[in-house]
Amino acid sequence: VSFGGDGDFSHQAMINCINAKLSNDLGNLAYRTLAFAYKHCDGLTPTPAALTAADEEMLDAARGLLPTLRGLVDDLQLHRVTAQTNAVVQQANRYIDTQAPWALRKTDQERMQTVLWVLMETLRHVGLVSLPVTPTLAATLLDQLAVPTDGRMFASLEPGTGSELVGGTPLPEPSVIIPRYQPPETPADAPPTAAQPAAAPAPSLPALEGPEMEALEERVRAQGEAVRALKAAGGDDDALGAAVASLLELKAQLPDGHELKGGGRKKKKKKNAPAPA
Repeated sequence: VSFGGDGDFSHQAMINCINAKLSNDLGNLAYRTLAFAYKHCDGLTPTPAALTAADEEMLDAARGLLPTLRGLVDDLQLHRVTAQTNAVVQQANRYIDTQAPWALRKTDQERMQTVLWVLMETLRHVGLVSLPVTPTLAATLLDQLAVPTDGRMFASLEPGTGSELVGGTPLPEPSVIIPRYQPPETPADAPPTAAQPAAAPAPSLPALEGPEMEALEERVRAQGEAVRALKAAGGDDDALGAAVASLLELKAQLPDGHELKGGGRKKKKKKNAPAPA
């Protein structure tokens, strides 16, 4: 909602936002990255080697987040702060899908560590700028990145401060940072009473349109490719499970009947029995 403007709120829209942008976009990215790094970097922060153009592009987006958000706050465009942060998170999701650290594990361990470090450094920036908005969630993310409490000031994001993640730093065992929110169920058979009238039907989720739908379709396709690449490369069960879970979360946001959503398994045609001789 723009500052000073009118807005529309519903609990279902809030739940949809939590599950789509926090649990799915940020939560899955953080868990996929941290769980993979913890398992394949001996529980230590990965050590980066030479950065590629793709790495620099990702880091530039992360490093540009704080000055961009400061400008938005100065202009009272508070409604764009979280949107801009989520844009960097979505870019990081595309980065992990294209760089595929699960495939690099078998071909180039040094490159794998660099990709994981870039992702974790991006998450450090996201976590720090999110402290004023979601303090508990952001602090949990920074804990899992092993960011010290005295390194959680905006000043630590300024260039040249030497506050970047240090390779070889011990990491805590990762856990799910943002579980998907499920509203409490109400007894379906309980008849309404005078004190408790029948509840109005829950509003349907807002349909995505135009660029938002195109972006979601692009992410579903990219995540599907990531799952197929993991299977082809014989990736470990944890990485494959996280990738499949992320794909299912994305598909859940598609409308029923969408070609990318898919349906049940196709039944195999029975072969006709050979005619008796």
